[in-house]
Amino acid sequence: MPQAAPLVSDFTILGNYGELHDDGGFIANINKVEAKVTVAKLDVNRSGTRVTGYKRGAITGEGTMTGFKVTSRWVELGINEMSDETNPPTPISLVVRLDDPEALGTEEITIGFVKFWEFPFGYNVGDLIMEELPFTFESIELTTPLTGDFTTP
Repeated sequence: MPQAAPLVSDFTILGNYGELHDDGGFIANINKVEAKVTVAKLDVNRSGTRVTGYKRGAITGEGTMTGFKVTSRWVELGINEMSDETNPPTPISLVVRLDDPEALGTEEITIGFVKFWEFPFGYNVGDLIMEELPFTFESIELTTPLTGDFTTP
């Protein structure tokens, strides 16, 4: 039986090459992005069996972006939310990009209808000020997939 080719470690993606873009371009101060799509699992209890079946339910998109405070952009969004309850801000799109030069290419994921729900501010003496911004999204598209043979150097 032939042996499988070994996984080439250099193709593993390093987060240092991650980027976050919005409608205005590259957001340089963001150093962590986490997002996930969650499908609700509904239990289906049927007669004649003790085995529970499952059905897909509602789908949600949630995430958090974290970065260094360099402007008042996010505080301004929060102030706008509180001061004008009848005219909420327009949702934005975010593009999460991974572009490690040793990887099998570039991956881009576009998430749309992004809405922010918390707008932090404050400080701690001696610390760099970080902002953690939770968000939700309502659409997702893999605009550029990673492809290639990861077993061949």
